[in-house]
Amino acid sequence: MKKLHEERTTPISLRAERRYQGVGLSDGIAQGEVLTLYRGVSIPPKVRISDDQKARELERLGEALEKTRQDLDALRTRIEEAGGGREAGIFDAHLMILEDRMILDDVEKAVRERNVSADWAFYQVTKRYVEAMDAIPDEFLRERMGDVKDVAQRVLRHMLGEGTPLVMRELSRPHIIAARELTPSDTAAMDRDLVLGFLNETGSQTSHAAIIARSLGLPAIAGIPDLTDEISSGEEVLIDGYRGLVVVNPSQETLDEYERIIERHAQTLGGLKGEVGKPTDTIDGKHIVLSGNIEFKREMAMITENGGAGVGLFRTEFFYLRDNALPTEAEQAQTYAEVAAACEEHGVIIRTFDLGGDKLPNSPFDGPEPNPFLGWRGIRVSLGRPEVFKTQLRAILRASAHGKIRIMFPMVASPEEVVQAKQILEAAKAELIDEELPFDENIEVGAMIEIPSAALVADLIAPHVDFFSVGTNDLTQYTLAVDRVNDRVAPLFRSTHTGVVRLLQHVVKAAHDAGIWVGVCGETAGDPTFTPLLVGMGVDELSVGPRQILTIRHAIRQLDSSECAKLVQRLVAGASTDRIEEDCRAMAMRCYPELLS
Repeated sequence: MKKLHEERTTPISLRAERRYQGVGLSDGIAQGEVLTLYRGVSIPPKVRISDDQKARELERLGEALEKTRQDLDALRTRIEEAGGGREAGIFDAHLMILEDRMILDDVEKAVRERNVSADWAFYQVTKRYVEAMDAIPDEFLRERMGDVKDVAQRVLRHMLGEGTPLVMRELSRPHIIAARELTPSDTAAMDRDLVLGFLNETGSQTSHAAIIARSLGLPAIAGIPDLTDEISSGEEVLIDGYRGLVVVNPSQETLDEYERIIERHAQTLGGLKGEVGKPTDTIDGKHIVLSGNIEFKREMAMITENGGAGVGLFRTEFFYLRDNALPTEAEQAQTYAEVAAACEEHGVIIRTFDLGGDKLPNSPFDGPEPNPFLGWRGIRVSLGRPEVFKTQLRAILRASAHGKIRIMFPMVASPEEVVQAKQILEAAKAELIDEELPFDENIEVGAMIEIPSAALVADLIAPHVDFFSVGTNDLTQYTLAVDRVNDRVAPLFRSTHTGVVRLLQHVVKAAHDAGIWVGVCGETAGDPTFTPLLVGMGVDELSVGPRQILTIRHAIRQLDSSECAKLVQRLVAGASTDRIEEDCRAMAMRCYPELLS
């Protein structure tokens, strides 16, 4: 947490205090002088070259690619040393873009066949790729679009002799950075001694720049249109990443208030760390399993540090995003076994890959689907590519000989899909038995409930599985017909909508009636405001981001499950979405105000 400056870099302005509400990307509070950046895109001139210049142009491209690779390796190391193991993996994706043969082959073809300079060819090819991705309504591809733009600009800056990142060229003393858009590499290059926090006009909590900011411990806010036109370099600014609040020219009263807030946060954090190792039981003795969500095995360290009960969701998609190639069975088995061993007695729930068909290597599709959210993804891809699915299942089974593992199928819509998936699982087991390879013959199988149809027939799916895990993000999106990455309808995305809450309660009841347990692994699980709702429904497990484990443990330990159950009974009877949020917040504020203030 960034404390306010002991000494102001400028006197308190006589101008009136101004406040802007945005979206908090990274927690923390900071105050200081703002530097507004106006990023210009590096656009090379279009230069015609002769045939005898082509070889040298391609050499220039190779040199720029190598310099960029060195930059990204350095940034990756910087983030890892800051404790951001998972976040450093973002630069693995950036490094892969440098080796993308489709891009590089197109650039070389343009140089050789159209007699244009390498920088112009590289600019045009990457621009075409970005424009194509921008037209696809898919969150993953939108993030990849930002990665391509970032890497392309870094390569071009080297080719044009502008290598130093924009942010670090501008700074000589500590500032808060305000920009229309900061890239992940801009963010990672920030010197913690010179950057107090940053403001982006664009971006979301899942953007790579936001993820990097959290790993560096920099408070960050986005979602304030035209902010760089509203504030000027040199103005005094206070940013509150917890609330998404920006205060320009803060009054002395505001500064005094925030000094008190910072002190409270420091005391709260110390108390939360003191609860590590204590049971996640409510006041009246109901135990809630509290585990963590991960994408990379290195994230296990934070789960262990914060006292999490293993991994409640291991996303395996990263295997399928490397090098645009399918991983081997041995590669997968080794990683799964290492994660399981790190989880010790708590174990890990491995979700089979959840990628759209347009992102799977050797897909039968020639190009992206018009609407990937409603297309070939999740279990549909697995059943459509049984040879790929069986390879992953064999790897998981082999790893189960080295630690406690459960399997979970994503995007299930019907009991028939679960039956088909389990048939392939049984075939994989039979093969391993024939090969005399050890595995857990009683490995548990679960289904992710994230489609309304699955929630409605949860009672029919339950007999075929050992547990449910509810993905509240997609369940909300599909129930409300709201694209959560579309700014126009983003305010309508509310996981506490009465319809979503009723579906969730129906799933919990169906699970318990069938004698199986149920967990929640969406963003709602990591928000202490709604912990009373989930506890009151009888949810058995919450799987959250590793950093959220401390907060949710404390929330659980302050609640009475019977009181929460009465709250849920009253709300589900017919409360509005606003009322559900208000009553949940009221109980949370009464039981643990220190987490919400």
